[in-house]
Amino acid sequence: MKYLLIALTLFITSAFADPVKIIVQYQPGGVSDRVARTVQTALEENGISTVIEYKLGAGGFIAYNYFGKYRGNETKIMVASNGLTDGIGTGGPVEYEFSDFVVIKHLGNLPSMLVVSGNHPAKNFKQLLELSTTRPITYGTSGIGTGTHVAGAIVGNHQGNFINVPYKGQAQALVDVLGGQIDFIMEAESILDQYIKAGKVRPLAVMAAQRLPGHPNVPTLKELGVNDYGYTRWSVLVANKNADPVMVSKIRTVVSKPEFVEKLSEFGQRPTKTVPNQLEELATQFQKIRQRVKFD
Repeated sequence: MKYLLIALTLFITSAFADPVKIIVQYQPGGVSDRVARTVQTALEENGISTVIEYKLGAGGFIAYNYFGKYRGNETKIMVASNGLTDGIGTGGPVEYEFSDFVVIKHLGNLPSMLVVSGNHPAKNFKQLLELSTTRPITYGTSGIGTGTHVAGAIVGNHQGNFINVPYKGQAQALVDVLGGQIDFIMEAESILDQYIKAGKVRPLAVMAAQRLPGHPNVPTLKELGVNDYGYTRWSVLVANKNADPVMVSKIRTVVSKPEFVEKLSEFGQRPTKTVPNQLEELATQFQKIRQRVKFD
C-alpha cells in the first residue's frame, strides 16, 4: 500500500505539473529542430510533459534574447548552438549574459560538410576556389553569428570573395543550393546524405578532424590547406535561470542515458563531456578564431 501511494503521488504530481517548454530557434527540418524533437520524445517517454514553442528569426537571437530575459519560474529548455556564444563576436544582436542560461548537458559536436549543387561547375574544392577569382562565391547560413556563418567565413577567409547569404534557417538555404541560387552551404551529414546519394548535391570538403566514415572520399578542409581552427558546430541543452532545479536534474538524467546518446548519433552528433562554465569555455575557443577570420 505504501509503494502504491508513492507511485500514485508521483503520477499526480507529473500529470498536473506545468509542461516543460522546449524553445526552438530555427525553422523545422534543421539539425536543431530535429535534436529538440528527439529531446522531447525522450522526456515524454520518461513521464515529463513538454510543449514545443518556436521563436524564429535573427539567426536564433530572437529565441536567445527571449530566453535570456525570461525571469519567470516556468521551466524552459533549448538546444543552443554556436550562435549563442559566437554571435557576440560576429555582429549578432545579443541582449543576454551567459549567466542567464543553466547548462544541462553538452549533447555533442557536429562535423559540417561543404556541398554545392549537383550541377555546379566546381567539381572539387580547388575548382571552387578558382571560380572565386572570377566572381563572388555565395554561401547560405542560418544568419549572422551562427555556426554555419562562422564555418563559411573560415572557408572564405582562405581565399576571399566569399559572401554570406543569411536565411531564417538552413532548410531554405539548402533549397537555394539545390536550385543554384547560391553556391554552397555547410551542413550536417545526416541532413545532406539523401541529397548526396541522389546526386542533387556534391560534397567538396568536410570540416572535421578526420574524414567521415560514410564519405571516405571527401577530404577534410585541413587536407585541402584550409586552417579550420578546430571549429565545430555543437549542441548544448540549456535551461532558463529560474528553472526548477529538480526538473533540470530529471532532464539531465534522461539525456544522459545511453539510448538517448545513441539516438543523437544518428544525426551525426559526436558525444563530448560537459564542463563547468561550458558557455564561457566555448566562447573562449571562438575568440581565437575571431582574431584571425574576417566576418562579413
